[in-house]
Amino acid sequence: MYKKYLLISISFILVLITTSLTVAQAQLQTKEQVLKALVAGADYSIDVLLDDEGKSKCDYNITEGKWYKYEPPWHTGQIIYGLIEAYKITGNQKYLNAAKRAGDWWVSLLIEDHSKLNGMLRAAHGDAAGNTIVFATVSDGTAGLFNLYKQTKEKKYAEVPTSAGEWMLNNMYVPEYKVFYDCVDPVSGEVLKENSPFWPDKSDIA
Repeated sequence: MYKKYLLISISFILVLITTSLTVAQAQLQTKEQVLKALVAGADYSIDVLLDDEGKSKCDYNITEGKWYKYEPPWHTGQIIYGLIEAYKITGNQKYLNAAKRAGDWWVSLLIEDHSKLNGMLRAAHGDAAGNTIVFATVSDGTAGLFNLYKQTKEKKYAEVPTSAGEWMLNNMYVPEYKVFYDCVDPVSGEVLKENSPFWPDKSDIA
């Protein structure tokens, strides 16, 4: 009887060990797959998504086989964020280098020669809005810059997005409604309050 229980116990232990090994192997395989996908995505960002200046090529039209500018500061910031995370996981210096090159392009958009726009970012929307500066084109790229600053401690990567944020808060915010105006004329520096390049057939829409 004791032998019977001993055999059952041994069998149960073997099942647990086998299961544990199978789970561990699956976890290892999953981890390797995730790492492989991460590296592939980071490499693709450098080799395909970023141009020679370091900015995002943005939208690719499969039918035409052409890239179209669509909020480059936004999408460049997103790529920067991803490259920094890839660097933190892999330790591969090329990801940090590419992120810094992209970050240098981003901060080069700081406006310093315009009486009304000084401190803002020359964040042209592209696409339907042309050279119009758009709130989200700036704001949605900033996370990548702050992530880059955290990694490098180079102040410009935090100072420039902060400066742009302060400009938007001071000039585009509508406190009574707790919203921001969306667009800025890059030539006059005026915030568009009664019209929008996204709705060219409408006016007085504030």
